[in-house]
Amino acid sequence: MKSWQKFTDKILLDRAGAGDADAFGALYQRYVGKIYRFIFFRIKEQEQVDDLTNEVFLRTWQQLSDSLKIDNLSAYLYKTARHLIIDHYRSRREQVNIESIELVDESSDLPAELLSDQAVGELLKNIDKLRDDYREVLLLRYVADLSIKEIATVIDKSPGAVKVAIHRAIKKLKDIYFPAKK
Repeated sequence: MKSWQKFTDKILLDRAGAGDADAFGALYQRYVGKIYRFIFFRIKEQEQVDDLTNEVFLRTWQQLSDSLKIDNLSAYLYKTARHLIIDHYRSRREQVNIESIELVDESSDLPAELLSDQAVGELLKNIDKLRDDYREVLLLRYVADLSIKEIATVIDKSPGAVKVAIHRAIKKLKDIYFPAKK
């Protein structure tokens, strides 16, 4: 994230925390597409994606109204989204194994503007073959464009552990793309 964006986020957060709905609206507009995309890659049901995206911002607004200090809005939003996704799968009536959760593929009805570039489309072809923790760090790093430090905050791991997970996920993805000849 650009330093100017962090600076303007901080100003808008301070104003939103003081009850300025327009400031919160500006933050919403800045992040809603990114959060929506992150949730969409994890959950296939369109209605649930819409609901969870709205819930992320509703909870953020409530936290700001309760005078919670948010230092890094991007990390806070992704962490909230991540917890809501986990809660979504936990609350389902049938037992769902987190490893069996499929990501959408490029043949889905995903709106084109949600795919940032061709690389994301290629990633989606094979990412569902990865472990859930590998999928998550790759989505946060290359789709959500979060820094290592932000990802560490979102998933409650150290930056070193995040770097290792990303490295291993990329290695595994390379093995999928280019299987070793036997």
